[in-house]
Amino acid sequence: MAEILTRYQNYKMEKLKRVIAQERLAPQYRDVFTADELTEMIQRHLEQNNIRQLDITGLDQLVQQLNSFLQQVKIRKMELKMEVLKALQDQEMQLKKERKDMMDQIMAMDRINNDSDAAEPQPPVTGVQITCRIIISAPMEQGAQKTYTLS
Repeated sequence: MAEILTRYQNYKMEKLKRVIAQERLAPQYRDVFTADELTEMIQRHLEQNNIRQLDITGLDQLVQQLNSFLQQVKIRKMELKMEVLKALQDQEMQLKKERKDMMDQIMAMDRINNDSDAAEPQPPVTGVQITCRIIISAPMEQGAQKTYTLS
């Protein structure tokens, strides 16, 4: 039930973001066409050589349609970037949580070992060295990486 509510809230937030983005668009960009419609319209004008037959108003309309399409592409690109950024942030939070859980487990094991050592003295282990190093890399924009090291 909690998952359903979370998905519904996410859906409402995305819908609200789209409405806000649509309101921020200039009036000439609000007449939205699909990419296929715009591509077909442009090809029709170019293939039939109608571009030479268009008057000033027709050319202005074509420019506005091209600008509208460009604006839609930019908005979609920004949405995709935000989705990737959110996914990376979620991944970072998950890795931090896993690291904290691992550190808690290690601390608990150390406490158990310390408690058992106090009850029964054991001979020290010599000549053995244990080293554990975990490196987790997460890709970021433009080839940069964020590296997490647990030692």
